[in-house]
Amino acid sequence: MSNLENLKGQIIKALDDNLVCILLTGSRVREEERKDSDFDLAIVVKKIYEEVLIALRSIFSSITNYSVYLIDDGDIESFPKATFLQFVYSKKLYGNYNYKLPTKLDIANYVEVIRRDWLDRIRHYLVIPHPHERLVKALLPALKCVYLTLSYLIYEETGNLPMTRKDTISFLRKKGGNPLGMNLVEILEDWDSSKEEHLANPVKLLLQIEAFFRTIEI
Repeated sequence: MSNLENLKGQIIKALDDNLVCILLTGSRVREEERKDSDFDLAIVVKKIYEEVLIALRSIFSSITNYSVYLIDDGDIESFPKATFLQFVYSKKLYGNYNYKLPTKLDIANYVEVIRRDWLDRIRHYLVIPHPHERLVKALLPALKCVYLTLSYLIYEETGNLPMTRKDTISFLRKKGGNPLGMNLVEILEDWDSSKEEHLANPVKLLLQIEAFFRTIEI
């Protein structure tokens, strides 16, 4: 955490009064990170311009295991509203940022974009032979999008966003719905212990993920 505090200080100093807010989001806030998980930062500024990008590039050029989601006031209207669900479980490191939670229509539209994107990607990987390493690299991001899709659809249905993968699995198990999706989230939850099996045969898992996105009801 001391490294994070030091990083926060550098960002505040570099961006000065253009800085609105810094949020820590993602798996480390939800306490379901893996050893190699990034620290996911959302940095909100009043205005993005070249000097902002260069200043942040200079700061992050010497550190690893960080990902940055940079937005400014002008992005708020154009961004998919469902994107802001990632801020529901976040830790405020600096400042304040007000945002509106998405409507059911916002969720449905966003999930459909994710579904279509991953169907196209996975079908390309499956139909056109790719190097094994390329298929392996697709697995974890695809599983994360399965998890995101299911958690967002639960929010659409209930108005409550599951905080963790275990919460998502628990909801699906109680409801008795989408066994394929539940199985894929369980694979993601147990990734560190089960990944060798899936890395050895990525096509098998990609076929399951394709089936999930092909059959999911939005």
